[in-house]
Amino acid sequence: MKAAVVNTLSQPPRYEEFAEPLADEGEAIVEMPAVGLHPIVKALASGQHYSGKGEVPFIAGVDGVGKLADGNIAS
Repeated sequence: MKAAVVNTLSQPPRYEEFAEPLADEGEAIVEMPAVGLHPIVKALASGQHYSGKGEVPFIAGVDGVGKLADGNIAS
């Protein structure tokens, strides 16, 4: 899948291929055509946000609206 991927902290995300996610039991895959890149994402990508793990690569974005496989909207 294509995503905005942070590979190096303090560097902008790059639009590139990323491994497809797998849903565990009780989870669902949500198709996300777009997400907001808010100031918290910039802080996470720089490694400066308290909730960040500092692990790369990761997909930039913390919220959005998507569609489930059955067509229902997820937010």
